[in-house]
Amino acid sequence: MSAQFADFDPQAITRRLYAAVSGPPGTRNLAAVADLFHPEARLVRTGVAAGGTPEQTVMSFDAYRDNVEQLLAGARVVKKLIHRVNPVS
Repeated sequence: MSAQFADFDPQAITRRLYAAVSGPPGTRNLAAVADLFHPEARLVRTGVAAGGTPEQTVMSFDAYRDNVEQLLAGARVVKKLIHRVNPVS
């Protein structure tokens, strides 16, 4: 394991991500997790359209952050981990 990954903790990363999007309206802080993503990273939101066909939206982190703020404006969001599997190789 290289020195740059010596403190890599998947559970801590998950907690940071959940904390960034959880809470009452106006308290989300996705900027707090921007350092987890490569500057050229793309995030993909997937779902099912009204007609039942799969759909996806590919966004930069900044576009994702803006989209989440718009999509969840006025909503209280609570993210809780209910199951985790950390395979060891």
